[in-house]
Amino acid sequence: MITLSQPSMVCNDYQVVEDGITCFRMAKTWTIPESATPQAVIAAIVFAAQSCPNGRLHNLVLHCHGNPARLKVGCGSFEHLNVSLFKHLEGKVGHIWLVSCSVASQAEHRPAWYRDQSRLPVIQQASRNAGMTTREYLYSRVSNPPFSRF
Repeated sequence: MITLSQPSMVCNDYQVVEDGITCFRMAKTWTIPESATPQAVIAAIVFAAQSCPNGRLHNLVLHCHGNPARLKVGCGSFEHLNVSLFKHLEGKVGHIWLVSCSVASQAEHRPAWYRDQSRLPVIQQASRNAGMTTREYLYSRVSNPPFSRF
């Protein structure tokens, strides 16, 4: 078991819940609904952070299904086209934990755009754990997320 300093938030995607995968629980626990867009997910995290002392979450855990360089959330996904949404978390989140399959899968399975690491700063950190199979989970903490690069 990993203990995270509080206040922290976990976002369990509805698909993870429906698939019967054990979900994480914290003081701030949210099940991302099927109708949520990536923008709505970021807005919910910002709202949760604003309710914390100092307006900041120490940790954010995103627990969802994934594909190479893609986190599936609600009715969309975080990927190269919208990873800039994470800039809205600057100053509001200390560490981001990604719990998702395949996000940093083998290089031969990654889309061509994935090779431009500068476009995927959050996934770039996670890619250091490359070599995992699609059945393995990726637990990767992004310390001091590089918000300035979004």
